[in-house]
Amino acid sequence: GPFSIHRAHQNGTDGDLRYPTRTEGLSSTVVTTYVVRATKSNPSRFIHYFHPSAYSVERTFELLKFAIEQTDIEVERIFVDQMIKRDLCHYAEEKGEFKSADKDLVTAMFHKIQAVEGHGNHFHIRVKCSTQDDRCIPQRYTQNRGCEEFK
Repeated sequence: GPFSIHRAHQNGTDGDLRYPTRTEGLSSTVVTTYVVRATKSNPSRFIHYFHPSAYSVERTFELLKFAIEQTDIEVERIFVDQMIKRDLCHYAEEKGEFKSADKDLVTAMFHKIQAVEGHGNHFHIRVKCSTQDDRCIPQRYTQNRGCEEFK
């Protein structure tokens, strides 16, 4: 139902999750620190803090790939921080994901991942409206260039 502090999260199709981290060999302080945090220093600029020792691009990639691949609930969009999307694109390129047997799935995944400010300490996942819920209004999105924006 409605969640007053967000424009999204109004009809049960949105959820926020923390980015997956690496835990082996890290202190509890690093593990509990957000992977990426974007802080607004003035109205026109965000400062990004990044904890690469804690962040697992591999786990994040696999989790988002699973979210798109599974067929129980159709994912419509995933909102992430710009730095995270860039790193995910570079990871997929380095691992040959765009040339693998899953290349169509990976390409579709990146067309559903959108960089949006304010998603530095979590990612936002939106599932498609159910055909049985006539009150749910499908969202309209700008065209997403996938990983092309980083080439």
